[in-house]
Amino acid sequence: AAGYRHTLFATAKGHLKVCGSDTYGQLGVGGPRDFAAAEREKVIEVQHHEDDRREFFKSVAAGDGTSYALSASGTLFAWGRGKFGALGHGGKERDQPVPRVIERFAKVMISKVAAGRWHCLALGRTGKVYSWGRNHHGQLGSGDVSRCNGGNVVEVSFGLQTEGGMRETATCISAGETHSLSVMKVQRLDGSEVLAVFAWGCPDNGRLGGVDPRRHMAPQEIQSLSIMLRKKRISLSEKPG
Repeated sequence: AAGYRHTLFATAKGHLKVCGSDTYGQLGVGGPRDFAAAEREKVIEVQHHEDDRREFFKSVAAGDGTSYALSASGTLFAWGRGKFGALGHGGKERDQPVPRVIERFAKVMISKVAAGRWHCLALGRTGKVYSWGRNHHGQLGSGDVSRCNGGNVVEVSFGLQTEGGMRETATCISAGETHSLSVMKVQRLDGSEVLAVFAWGCPDNGRLGGVDPRRHMAPQEIQSLSIMLRKKRISLSEKPG
C-alpha cells in the first residue's frame, strides 16, 4: 500500500513490512524516527504491536502519515498520524507509534480497509460500511460537513429503497484523497440481486461520476455504472452452460 511518503507490505506469511518516512510513527516501529536517506529505503519488519499479540496480516492501507493493517481474524489496526481523527481511536487522538487495535470494531469483523488522505473506510463481514477521519468535503458519507469527527467511527447509510423489500450489503470500498466509493449488492425478497455503485465526498473534477454535486455529503448512486454492471451480470447469466 502506498501512503503519502511511506509504504506498507503484507507478506504471504502474514508479516508487516514498511519503508519510507516515519515522521509521525507511521512505520509502526516505535518512532517517530529521523532515518537517514539510505535507511529510509530499507524495507524493515514491524516487530511488535501495542498488545504484543501475534497476528497474521492479510492486507494493508496507507494515507498521509497514517497506516492500517487488517488481520486474517478480521481485527483492524491503525497507527501513525493522529490528525483529524484519521486513526479511529476516538477522543483527542495523538500520533500512534505502533499498531493499535481500533476498539470500535472489538465485536465487528472487518473484511476490507481503504484509506484516503485523512479519512478511512472499513467494510464489515456483514456488508456494512464504516468511516472516520476528516470530513471537510463530506467524504465520510454522514450527510454533513465538518473539519473532523473526533476519530469516532460512523456507519454509512446508503438509503436504498427497493420495491418488495430488500437486503443491502457492500461488496467493495475505495477511497481517494477526499472522496469515497462503494459497490452495493441489493437482494430483493424474491431472491433477485442487483448491483449499485455509490460515490460521495468532494465532487470537484467530476470524480463522483456525474452525481448531483449539491448532495455530495451522502452516498449517491452512479447510475451509468450501476446500469453497466447490471447488464454485464445479465449477459453472463444468459450464457449457455
